[in-house]
Amino acid sequence: MLDWTESPYIAAFFAYSGVKPGTGHAAIYMLDRQKLPDDLKEVIIIDNEVLLAHNRGAIYQRGVFLRVRTTESVETVLSPALVKFELDATWADAALTQLDEMTINATRLFGDLDAAARTVSWRESRQGEKHGN
Repeated sequence: MLDWTESPYIAAFFAYSGVKPGTGHAAIYMLDRQKLPDDLKEVIIIDNEVLLAHNRGAIYQRGVFLRVRTTESVETVLSPALVKFELDATWADAALTQLDEMTINATRLFGDLDAAARTVSWRESRQGEKHGN
């Protein structure tokens, strides 16, 4: 089971929030449903609001779930419809700041106290960097 988001901004948050300083790239994968082969029986897309209604995180994250029934690699099975966008890791800080201003942050996407604490901690570290601390 793979989880995706319908939002490129939310995808960017997850890509950049996992970046470690000094690394080269982050990546976002896009699945183009129109390019999935008709005979591909191994892929089941779960985006029904009724099925996701009790999964608050999936709702906040505009989640779509993909179940792939195969012994092959997911990239191989989905390759006709999979597009990879590489992002420069040096943009992570600026991107996360702008996403936070759009209320795309851990607090909003996870909706729990741990996520709120991570958001506050991240904001505090940004303030420290701005003031030379």
